[in-house]
Amino acid sequence: MSNNAVWKNEFNPAIESSTKGIILYGAGINAADFIIKYKNMKPALNILCVVDSDKSKQDDSLLGIPIVTPDSLKEYNNDISIIVTTQRDCFVITDNLKTLGFNNIFYVSDYNALMINIVSIRDEYIRNNRELLDTLLKKNSDKISSVRSCLKHDDISLAVFEAKLLSSFHGHHSDIEALHVGDMYFPDGIISLSQDEVFIDCGGYDGKTTLDFVSRTGIYKGIYVLEPDPWQYEITKWMLQENNKIPNCEIVKLGAYDSNSEVTFSSIEWGSSYINPHGEFKIQTTSLDSLLFDTNHPTFIKMDIEGAELNALEGARKIIERDKPKFAISAYHGLPNTHIWDVPYWIIENYPQYKIYLKQHASINETVLYAV
Repeated sequence: MSNNAVWKNEFNPAIESSTKGIILYGAGINAADFIIKYKNMKPALNILCVVDSDKSKQDDSLLGIPIVTPDSLKEYNNDISIIVTTQRDCFVITDNLKTLGFNNIFYVSDYNALMINIVSIRDEYIRNNRELLDTLLKKNSDKISSVRSCLKHDDISLAVFEAKLLSSFHGHHSDIEALHVGDMYFPDGIISLSQDEVFIDCGGYDGKTTLDFVSRTGIYKGIYVLEPDPWQYEITKWMLQENNKIPNCEIVKLGAYDSNSEVTFSSIEWGSSYINPHGEFKIQTTSLDSLLFDTNHPTFIKMDIEGAELNALEGARKIIERDKPKFAISAYHGLPNTHIWDVPYWIIENYPQYKIYLKQHASINETVLYAV
């Protein structure tokens, strides 16, 4: 057993039945919440210690539980269950624990548990497809070099690019995790907003990105939100029109693509819907040129459309040439993740006047290309 989520309302039976005690990793609010909740529910639960790398917390205690250094784990049997309570540095912590031989690792954060499981699948893919991945890197070496050259103006962007290559093609995830920052889609110093924005949100999901845009601008000319998934469309519509009543905001049940067509689609549990020839239903797509060219002048286009970003860019050539909008485009989709170079290369090859940046906005996913 390894890499499991500890759900908020359900104490994991494997931990509950532990006779050797458990260890918490991370001496923050989540650990305090865990101790209070489960010591009350299960008084017999033996929490041996809390591990934290922060020297200011070591040699102290958290609600009576001693806080120790990560090196102290060597003193414990590696069949003891460890609950990772922190949300940051999840991959570094997991790698360190596995190096010490611990395999019964649980995560208070459901997101971390999901990411660990996703990374486990990706790592298995990397191991099983080493020759294919090496061939892809060699075949695309010129593209990769071009992207590197265009990112040299920004050290962080170049570091994200190199770390993403290591993560996606070699299974080394700690560097990319360490680079993650906030302000997704609206990073200071890159994306500046005016009162004349026409914002295009490709992949509305739940409307939160659009709400973030509205909160940052206050005044704008217009918003178009594209969301083809029927369930996510209803959520987005409720969030923006019924719950928040966002003005000058049009929501369309269409997917951004390179043509007006019908494609087969899949919708999975956590909302990452995507075009799939073996999907369970069909959706309608549109090119941004056919939807918007004759009606408006987009100033900012955001795309998070699960691998269809290059198609959507092809369908926006007329708008790009005329309006020169700024972009925030996801560049982490696909297995293998060739989008990490294909998306920026498409921009620099077709529109070299753009300056590009890369930022990491989560532990492993949410790598975003910015073009201004």
